[in-house]
Amino acid sequence: MIGDTVNRAASACCLRYDLFTALQGPRMSDASAINRVIAAEIPALSRCLSELGKSLVFPEGIPFQAAQAKRVSINATIGQLTDGRGGALPLEPLRKRLQTEPKRTWLYAPVAGPESLRNAWRDHQRKLAGQPDAACSLPFTTHGLTHAIDLIAGLVADDELDILLATPAWENYGLVFRLRGGGRMVRYNFFDDTGTRFNIDGLAQALRGVRKKAVVVLNFPNNPTGYVPTVEERAAIVTLLNEQQKPAIVLCDDAYQGWVYADRPKTSLFWDFLANHNAEHLFPVKVDGATKEMVFFSSRVGFVTHTATGAGEAALLSKLKCQTRGSVGCPPGPSMALMEAGLADPGLKPAFEERLGQMARRQKLLYDCLQAEAGPALVPFPFHGAFFALVKVVDAEAVRQRLLEHYDTGVIAFQSASAVRVAFCSLNEETIPEVAKRLGAAAREVAALQ
Repeated sequence: MIGDTVNRAASACCLRYDLFTALQGPRMSDASAINRVIAAEIPALSRCLSELGKSLVFPEGIPFQAAQAKRVSINATIGQLTDGRGGALPLEPLRKRLQTEPKRTWLYAPVAGPESLRNAWRDHQRKLAGQPDAACSLPFTTHGLTHAIDLIAGLVADDELDILLATPAWENYGLVFRLRGGGRMVRYNFFDDTGTRFNIDGLAQALRGVRKKAVVVLNFPNNPTGYVPTVEERAAIVTLLNEQQKPAIVLCDDAYQGWVYADRPKTSLFWDFLANHNAEHLFPVKVDGATKEMVFFSSRVGFVTHTATGAGEAALLSKLKCQTRGSVGCPPGPSMALMEAGLADPGLKPAFEERLGQMARRQKLLYDCLQAEAGPALVPFPFHGAFFALVKVVDAEAVRQRLLEHYDTGVIAFQSASAVRVAFCSLNEETIPEVAKRLGAAAREVAALQ
């Protein structure tokens, strides 16, 4: 396990070095021009760019030249098997299992993703936000949400970067930035001293400690806590970040957008920042995808959306395409074809609402069962959204191990927060009371042994 991590880190470092060195010399003049556009149009991002980020520019290689040849009558640019007229020639055992549009399913997609899907996703997100005409970038298609975060890290990660992250948090944030060249993780407690509200003061303190530049990760509904901020908390977060003076990327991780079960805002904080941000200091970015929003966990399709438009958007697009072309390549066609068909289907919204209702029943049942088990050894944190409940215990790892060994039950331990996470998305309603009962028993037994 450790060896695999080291190997991945080494591979990432090699890729970073090769990409950086490959873009020296003849391509640097183009990168310099792009950087001047970003400095004028997206000043906060410009002040955050790492040396690698400054060097990135989409090369005039095969995808670039093939795009230029799209409208010619004879196109011998792309190395993919077609019928000679641009149509796909999939193998029949595969083709007969998918009824999606053949060309979009079986042939290479553009590096940034099909423009039709990108437009459909932006329309979908705007509709969810109730802002059909909001001025934002066209979403850049990625290989899932982790890749979306990785692209942002690739632009800014270096020793001068501070990554502001609440504790506990999804472990992939730290892993992505570490493999991308580092930065200092600045942690603050997710909950305030009452254990019932988001820790605005903790975020403020973390911002005061920023050395030069920052990425501020805001994940709501939150993993692992399930917390959804109130209207007042959202306003306080936006005000706080606008008042700070260091350049910062506001990374709105919207993986669980829409999965809200209480009377709290369901829309992304990105739209709050879009309407109110100091462009000299802040660059809001939204990362999301089909995984949870379309209940398509195997899709590996995500998106990066941001506040830049026009020349700034085009300049940043070149840097995002450069990173994608130099690593994972274009996104998967079958998943994107299924997504685009789903987004065009009027049944998508009622189908999501049906799943939302199912999850709301599970959330309410788990909440009631945990309250019945609550006591000195087990304290549930408030959870209103996403797929999780976070429960404070005396020793998280000891409780996890006891559940495995004595109660045939698995949960996730967040030892730094002395808490365990229960993923109620994976439980049916018949199982939830028993899970809460077993968790309560294990927590009390571990507490008695301390």
